[in-house]
Amino acid sequence: MSTSTDAYLFYGVMLDEDTDFLNEENDWDWERLYMIKLGIKEPDYTNDNKNYVIWRDKKNKIIKELGIDVVSHCSGDYPMYAVIIKETYKTAWRGSPVQIHSLDYSVHWAKKINKFCEFMGIEINSKIGWWLCSYWG
Repeated sequence: MSTSTDAYLFYGVMLDEDTDFLNEENDWDWERLYMIKLGIKEPDYTNDNKNYVIWRDKKNKIIKELGIDVVSHCSGDYPMYAVIIKETYKTAWRGSPVQIHSLDYSVHWAKKINKFCEFMGIEINSKIGWWLCSYWG
């Protein structure tokens, strides 16, 4: 078994260490939580596969249009989280450098992050901007 050491670059905001998105099964799933907050409950896929597929496709469309992601960094055992603009996310794996051509940004990104965090009940205690962080796991 190998250890992954990655670098992540993105435009976003770092969340406090005690922020998590665990559901009742202790799965890390902010997308389900977002859907619940929208009032769109996930059907029981074991008894209702057809409606589950409809729900899943709707969730995927909503999340794609949102343009936001929540990513973990630090380590697999002790994850820390960031809310990011999905299109800015870059990863460099050990031995695989990634060229960054520009760190341009949209003035709308910070508003989008603020709106998402407010909707999700997440308090922002760090600056929104470009971040470079690591992951070990």
